[in-house]
This record gives sequence, structure tokens and C-alpha cells, in this order.
Amino acid sequence: MVVSDSHKQVRRRLIVALQCFVDESSDGYGNHTVVMAGYVAEQEVWEKFNADWQAALGGQPYAVFNNKIFRGKTATAYAEKFYRIIEKHLEKAFCVTCSVPEYRALMASCRFPKSLTEAPRYVLLNDPNLFLYRAFIEFCYDERKKLDITEPVDFIFDETNKYEGIVTKIYDYLYHSATVLGMDVTAFGKKPVFEDDEKTPALQAADLLARIVRHNLVNGKEITEMPWEKLKPMKHLTTEMGEKYVLQVLETSFSEENSKIYEEYAKARHYRLYDLLNRLLKCLPAFIRVPLFRILNKPLLLG
Repeated sequence: MVVSDSHKQVRRRLIVALQCFVDESSDGYGNHTVVMAGYVAEQEVWEKFNADWQAALGGQPYAVFNNKIFRGKTATAYAEKFYRIIEKHLEKAFCVTCSVPEYRALMASCRFPKSLTEAPRYVLLNDPNLFLYRAFIEFCYDERKKLDITEPVDFIFDETNKYEGIVTKIYDYLYHSATVLGMDVTAFGKKPVFEDDEKTPALQAADLLARIVRHNLVNGKEITEMPWEKLKPMKHLTTEMGEKYVLQVLETSFSEENSKIYEEYAKARHYRLYDLLNRLLKCLPAFIRVPLFRILNKPLLLG
């Protein structure tokens, strides 16, 4: 049977992962909302997008957006110029939001074991980004079919975040645990990578989207409202990382089933001090031993 070029292209699109470029926006002080957003498309679409974006820069090294785009005529026109490139090439996006004060109040109300609260990495729980990366990845995988996405998805994040190492380990463990539990892992792409947003137009586009969504939330506007007229409909899926999700992750992380999966996962990868810690901690109750082992060896809440 002869396969036409068009059929080959269709088949290639079905097996080649899409790329989702993701950035986040916050006020830097935790006073209101943090937003993580990103557009998803095929690699060939991104290549055309990049060419138009670079041309629009007109000699600038990269696009810079700030809050003036919502109140300054010049800044608004500048941002709109780049948004028109987004409209031209892209249409699908994911967005996860989180109220920072509500998140921190929830963490303060949780009663964690003393062995956990005294651990050096316990302070990371005060930053919602630890959960936000996981929430974004899971939201994309769980809801992608609503955007007619059937291919695997590769995630590219802004490299300026301090959680690069943790995020890749979270992703690795999510894949491992999903496999052990017999869940569908066809949506998983490669491990997340991190790139410089100043050199990556797609991350600059994600920054613009995240900034607009956060501005709308802070000011009580429709979440997808733009400071300019929309020339075509965009397919945006948005969710809030609220109390229900965070508590579910905590419950799952410290469940007996997940503890067993994680211990086997750790053994298989020869995590440092595993055998020594097991000998030292085996006399402690499981609800203390397992969380303490995980804190001392690897980032918290991998599963």
C-alpha cells in the first residue's frame, strides 16, 4: 500500500508531542494571586510563530511586558502588536490560578508531624509554586481532550524559577506512580525542560497571557478579557488550584499506597543514604518514618 505524503504528515502529528510553553505571573509579595499559563501547539507552528515574533521585535532582544499595558496607550499598543501574532498562530492555552493568601492560610491550618515542620525544606510549603507546577501538568493532561489534544505534551518552563530540579523529579515520579497504578500514560511527553524567556518568544507569549489573567483576577474582570478587541476566539482552559486540590495532594502523598510506591521508586534509583536511613528510622512509626525519609533524601511531595 502506498501512503501519501498527507497521510504521513497526519500520522507524524499524531505521534509527535505538542509543546506547551509556560510562564507564571505574581506580584512578588504574595498579596493576591499567582497565575501559571501557557500556549500549546505543534513544533512547526511554533517555528512560524517565532519567525513573526522576532520580526515584530524590530531589533529588540526580547519583548518586555508590564502593568502599563493596562493603562498606557503606548504600552497597550506595544503588547497588542505581539498579541496579534499569538492570535495568528495559536488558539489553545491552559491556565492555573491560586490565591496566595488563601493557600498560606490553608498550610498554616494543617497539622503536620513535628518531624516534618522541623525539616529544612518545610519552608517550601509556604510557596504555592511547589504545588502549582504539579497542578498545571495534571490539569493539562486531565483536560487536554477538551481542546481536542490527543498527542503527548512536552512542557517548557521559564528557567528563572528555583524549582527546576524539583519539577523534573515530580514529573518523573508522577509517571512512575501512574505506571504502577495502571493509569494511562500516553499523554506524558518528555521530562520538562527550562529555557531562558529572553531567548524564547513562546515563553514571552506565556508571560503576556499570565500577566493579563492575573490583572483580570485582581481587578474583578472576566478572566479571558483582553485590553484590546479580540479578532478571533481562543480556546483557553482555566482552573483554580484551591483548597480541595491541595488537600487531595497532601492526602495522596502521605497515603499508605503512595508510601509503598515511593519507597520502591527510591530503592530502584539508589537514592543516597536510603539503606542507612532505613536502618536508622525503621524503629519509628510509619507516619513519621516515611515523610522524614522523603524530606531528607528528595524534594517533598513527589507523589
